[in-house]
Amino acid sequence: MKPTKAQAHTLNRMAGARRWVWNWALRDGKSTTGNSERRSR
Repeated sequence: MKPTKAQAHTLNRMAGARRWVWNWALRDGKSTTGNSERRSR
């Protein structure tokens, strides 16, 4: 796969947005529940 410069730019923006949403959701969940995603055994 060899995207054009415009396609590569768009893919990078989408990946950055997804990462931001993921990190936001983790922070929000941690502040709501008081713990992280790790489950105790």
